[in-house]
Amino acid sequence: MKTENLKCLAFPSGPLETNTYLVHSEAGDAAIVDPVELNSALFTKINELKLIVRALLITHTHVDHIYSISEYASKFNVPVYMHSAAEKMRDFYTESCEMLGFGSNTMPKEYFACDRLETIQFGQSKLSVITSPGHSPCGIMYMADDFIITGDTLFKGSIGRYDLHLASLPLLYQSLKKLAPFQDDVKIYPGHGPSTTLGYERKTNHFLQACKG
Repeated sequence: MKTENLKCLAFPSGPLETNTYLVHSEAGDAAIVDPVELNSALFTKINELKLIVRALLITHTHVDHIYSISEYASKFNVPVYMHSAAEKMRDFYTESCEMLGFGSNTMPKEYFACDRLETIQFGQSKLSVITSPGHSPCGIMYMADDFIITGDTLFKGSIGRYDLHLASLPLLYQSLKKLAPFQDDVKIYPGHGPSTTLGYERKTNHFLQACKG
């Protein structure tokens, strides 16, 4: 199983411009990360590249990241992977649907707990799993050889909010420290906003500097 030569394409979606990611290999295996809404540009790209979607991966279960997950799971008939701490977030998810202007919805009950896995295989490819609580107790980052999808743990120039339900700044700093072993040229694909590199964030992001991640 391979992580090399994986490509990651961003499709900003939803009212908060969440980055839904399409990760795919040259062989045509694909995974979708954080499917917040049905996205025609994403579906067009899947068809254009003749990809086979094999998994749905969730960085955390805030509504602006997973609102359309059940529709995606049905459309592609694939497994869902998210952190088991999502169970702590069910009531907050339901409340957030109304607060953020989404329609009434519930978090899916059927999923694989990826915090118990070291890697997630999709076809002949794989991504490594890095647990990253702090912004949410169910935070996960997904890593290939040359990029990391950080969700709302790390943004270009900032980090995720730590004033939300069950968020914790100390835990967020501990999660950022998990980035310390990786090289500066590793690309960072955040949950919102533009991509960056780990080296750039080490030079400019005072949150990352504070924890020496």
